[in-house]
Amino acid sequence: AAAVLQAGIYEMRITIFYGGQEVYRKDVQNGDCKISSTPSSGVLRRSTLQSNVMERIFLPPTNIIADPLRRRSTEELLSFLEKGIMLASIQQGIFVQRFCQGRVFWTGPCAPNPNESNKLERDDYVKLFDTAQFLEELKLYRNLQGPPPEYQVTLCFGEEISHTDRKEDKLITVQVEQLLAKQKLLPEESPSYNTTLAFVMEQISEPLTFQEAEESDLLNLQ
Repeated sequence: AAAVLQAGIYEMRITIFYGGQEVYRKDVQNGDCKISSTPSSGVLRRSTLQSNVMERIFLPPTNIIADPLRRRSTEELLSFLEKGIMLASIQQGIFVQRFCQGRVFWTGPCAPNPNESNKLERDDYVKLFDTAQFLEELKLYRNLQGPPPEYQVTLCFGEEISHTDRKEDKLITVQVEQLLAKQKLLPEESPSYNTTLAFVMEQISEPLTFQEAEESDLLNLQ
C-alpha cells in the first residue's frame, strides 16, 4: 500500500500553454519525464528512481495558434527545443535538467530571484519545488500563521519570465506541479490528507544522501 501511495504522491501534472492557451495536459505517474519538440536521436534511458521507462512528452503542433506571426515565431522556437528538458519528481521535490539549445527561464517557490528572470543553464541540475518547505508552509497556513504555500512552477522557453509576467505574453510556457500540493485543497479532517501528510513527512525525514544522489544516473548532480 505504501508503494502505491508513494507513486501517487510524486505524480506530476504537466500543462503546456501556447500564448497562454492550454494546448496539452498530462499527469505523469512515474515521477519523471522528458519534454521536447521532436524525438531526439538518443536512446531512452531508464530512470534509476522508477522501474518504468521515462515518459516522453512532445510539444504539440502549432496549427492551434490563430495568429500567423505568433505561429511562425513558435515554430522557429520549437526548432531549438529538440533535446528538451528532463523533469523528475521525487520525495525531495521537483528537479529539472536542460539539454536543449533554446534558452529556458523559470519561476516558482524555489526561484532565487522571483521578481527577475531565472535562467536554466544547460546540463545544470536545479530544484524547482521543495517538498519539505511546502509541507512546513502548509502547516503554518492551516494554523492561520501564514499565506497559502506556493506550489506551481512555470517554465518559459526562449523568453525571460518573472513571477509577475503573464503566460498570455509568452510563446511557450509549461506549468509543473506535484500531486502532493493538491492536498492543500483538502480539509485537514480528510483521511486521505492525514495519511498522505504522515507518509510524506516520514519519507522526507530520511532524505537521500549526496553519495546516493551522485550514484543516480538520472539525477547527476553537478
